[in-house]
Amino acid sequence: MSLWDDPARQRPGDPGTDWTQGAPTRPPAPPAPVGGGSAGDAVAVARPPVGWLAAALGVAVVAVLLVLGVARPVPVVPLGGWLLAGPVAVSLLALYTRRDVLARTRPVYAAPGWVRPAYVVVSVLVVLAVAVTAWRLADWVGRL
Repeated sequence: MSLWDDPARQRPGDPGTDWTQGAPTRPPAPPAPVGGGSAGDAVAVARPPVGWLAAALGVAVVAVLLVLGVARPVPVVPLGGWLLAGPVAVSLLALYTRRDVLARTRPVYAAPGWVRPAYVVVSVLVVLAVAVTAWRLADWVGRL
């Protein structure tokens, strides 16, 4: 008896073996996607949270207009403008960045081409707003 005659020693692909015997007649169904949905479910497209970016820009612009619009500043105006341009606008920009990073971790992320340049422009404007309002605050404190 040779190696080829013993069915227990034969492997699929060896000459003289019928390795398709007992194989299913149709392919198995694909595995269910992770998360429990069906294979035909649509994938949600994540987008950047531009609302937070617009809010940061709006707060910075309001702060600068508030501070520069007052000819003779009263104590509340320069301090309020600096608080708006500094902690509030920077926090809104940080919220945008955090939520954008979370959106980028999704399976599908699609951002319009204008978002990256807009982020840079808003960041620069927030820094300028902080500088202008701080200058006005220092100018007011210097005149006391």
